[in-house]
Amino acid sequence: MYVTIDHILHLEKIEGIKLIAGASGIQNRISNVNMLDNPDTFDWLISGDLLLTTGYIFKNDVAYQKHLIQELYERNCAGLGMKVQRYFEKVPEMMISAANELGFPIIEIPYRYSLSDISNVVTSSIYGNMDSILKKSLSLHETFTKVALRGGTLNDITATIAEKIRNPLILLDSKFRLLAYKDIIENQVKLESIFDLHYKSVVFDNEFNNKLPVDPEKFKKSIKIKFIQNELSLICRVIPVIAIGTIYGYLVVVENVSKLTEIDYIALEHGATVIALERIKAKEIEVVKHRVRSDFFDDLLSDNIRSVNSLNNMAEIHGLNAYKKHYCMISELNNTQKTNNDDFWKDNIQLSKIRDQVTKVIHAVLNLHKHKAISIHRRNKIITFVQIDEQDTKLVKNQSLEIARDIVEKCQKQFGAVDMHIGIGKVYEILSMSKSFKEAQEAINMEFRLQDAAKVAHYENYMIYNLLGAELSKEKLKEFYDKTVGNLVDYDKENNTNLVESLKTYFAHNGNISEASKEMFIHRNTFIYRIEKIKSILASDLKDSEALLELQLGLKIMDYLLLGNMPN
Repeated sequence: MYVTIDHILHLEKIEGIKLIAGASGIQNRISNVNMLDNPDTFDWLISGDLLLTTGYIFKNDVAYQKHLIQELYERNCAGLGMKVQRYFEKVPEMMISAANELGFPIIEIPYRYSLSDISNVVTSSIYGNMDSILKKSLSLHETFTKVALRGGTLNDITATIAEKIRNPLILLDSKFRLLAYKDIIENQVKLESIFDLHYKSVVFDNEFNNKLPVDPEKFKKSIKIKFIQNELSLICRVIPVIAIGTIYGYLVVVENVSKLTEIDYIALEHGATVIALERIKAKEIEVVKHRVRSDFFDDLLSDNIRSVNSLNNMAEIHGLNAYKKHYCMISELNNTQKTNNDDFWKDNIQLSKIRDQVTKVIHAVLNLHKHKAISIHRRNKIITFVQIDEQDTKLVKNQSLEIARDIVEKCQKQFGAVDMHIGIGKVYEILSMSKSFKEAQEAINMEFRLQDAAKVAHYENYMIYNLLGAELSKEKLKEFYDKTVGNLVDYDKENNTNLVESLKTYFAHNGNISEASKEMFIHRNTFIYRIEKIKSILASDLKDSEALLELQLGLKIMDYLLLGNMPN
């Protein structure tokens, strides 16, 4: 407890002193005792001073008497003790009136006490109180140190603080999300009935959070905030968790059981320091874990891991099931509002925020499809390893495309400024995940070149293009193209028709006229006419299996040649 005006009024050693003015300031804290024996004393006053005087220096100066109370009040002094029956029979009414108006305490000191007597008793009380506080502070420090040394969690530390201050306590991180909380039996309005107390959830509303400074330089020792919800009003005391000039979180005391005392604030300060150290330690551990994790996945994607036993151990540590097959899905994020992609991602905070949000969408969609997955980040790419139980690779491929389309659709709705493309590799054992990764990247590259509006690509859909580019010369490809669909392409150019697109649609629907015409939004008879025209130009009845294969291959070569990426 602080030594206050009220405190010294009840000290037995100076029994008989009494408050005669400024009762509303009775809880003013006294930190020091000073004598008012000359007009220059004002220059040496500090906040919390209790001034003692006989009144000799202003006994004949009415103007000084009037000015004195205002001056002491403005300098934040604790109060004025005035000895009577020496130079004044009683304290002047002018001074009493001014003190009452300002709420500045005036204490009347009986003639039998010297000012030294009063000074010694009050000073002794101050130092005795300081000694008591110091002992309690050391005890608190020892308590929290033991909790930390025992490996206590944030929940343990929060519970210890709540027990010491006898009030419910909520611990938030620097983004106002819940880290831990502790209610107490004496609290009549339980925290669970008021707040969403799920780990990492935002506990308070924006109005409350916006009152908390994010700059540690602007944060006072504590902030009082009134939290109102429906008809419930709670007083909250917020103490920052600060270390090395950084805010790591906030301790929110719901002052619903007892008023916080000086010792309570000391307990909160000690607790906040231990929490800050725990947060720093956890952050450093995460940095090391991230580095080790990053090295593992770099080795995995670079095909640098040869030992199956080593892979199995590391995979388990980093969340991969080494005994299950996986496929790799790469989600590439690009900016739609600027031409220079590098400029867009210069702000790493912006990139990190967008990546985190997109990653949440990816895993939410995968969870809906009951797929386990783990993701890592590489600049503007999110690399996701999706665990599969299904043995039918064709079914897995179709499911993966469905999932990817769902992800793109949801991200387009939420993040309009980000253009998202997804590439998917084939299914492999963990030891061969570098193949799936390279395939997923190649799928994205091909999707970009072909300008596929779906923005989703599976490697198997583009295998023919890789085959064409790997083995055949430009001349051979052109020769095959001219022989198969070249005449049809020329006809479209000369007559401004779209017979090539009609043929592609015909093949896409396995020769089903009705389905193909619906996709092209034309009448069935119109589509039949086009097919007949195609047969005439190509001199084919579109029935021979060999001829059909050649035409489909010719269309693929046409697309490949249009990429402008022909081999020499």
